[in-house]
Amino acid sequence: MKKTIIAAAMAAAVAAPAAFADVSISGNIFAESGDNNGEQDEVFTDVFFKASEDLGNGMKASTVIQLVGDNATGAAGGNRHVTLSGDFGSIQMGRMESYIEQSVNALMATDPAHTISIEQSVGEGTMDQGRRYTTPTMAGAKVVVESFAAGETGAAIVYSNGGLSAQYAVESGATNTEEVASYSVQYKMGDMMARVVNTEDDAGDEATFVGGTYTMGANTLGLGVITDAKGTIAANDGDYTVSLSHSMSKNTSVYFAHMNNDDGDDETVVGIRQNF
Repeated sequence: MKKTIIAAAMAAAVAAPAAFADVSISGNIFAESGDNNGEQDEVFTDVFFKASEDLGNGMKASTVIQLVGDNATGAAGGNRHVTLSGDFGSIQMGRMESYIEQSVNALMATDPAHTISIEQSVGEGTMDQGRRYTTPTMAGAKVVVESFAAGETGAAIVYSNGGLSAQYAVESGATNTEEVASYSVQYKMGDMMARVVNTEDDAGDEATFVGGTYTMGANTLGLGVITDAKGTIAANDGDYTVSLSHSMSKNTSVYFAHMNNDDGDDETVVGIRQNF
């Protein structure tokens, strides 16, 4: 009898939180083998713990905790923030990347690989304790404003309509001596996607990414090129990636990717990715 009572109590304790919040675990793992002037094998993981709660009156609270891991670090810190949303828009607080890094410059990639990347990062590249406010979407547009503990500030305007999406974002350093401006334009039509991303700072660093993907059944071709790179990243001008991925299921894919560097430090990888 006592065992039955204890078991029932434990089941109730575990089940109780589910009545108040929805909790989920998701993520992905990349296993890659390649050549960067020498054979290399890498494993990368992203694990997300997410929770959401309906507060009533159209309001919701949600939490994201991200654990990032690779060969060297095991599990390390990623984004960790809580968001309150409703008819007023959303307020997000916690550890996060700046909007430019997270949502604009991150689009400088059309290949599926983790090891390979021609994403250009100029300016602050903030990952810090911050707060962000996003307005409700009106006529396809919304505005984002943010600030971070170290004093950086940023703002963005985002527009989406059908297959077209565009963003323009700015960020200022803590001392207001460094400013970054980035924009992206992306268009999707059927199985084809094309995008342009530009980022520059007032120190003279600038790069433009042009790329796209084309899907044919289970196969996706990707191409990306850095053009007009200036300043300290001028050596990346002309770098490009080509890739081919094949979906074996909804969650598992295999892929090949190659990055050509003007400095001759080319990279080639094959990999397997599984989402969960």
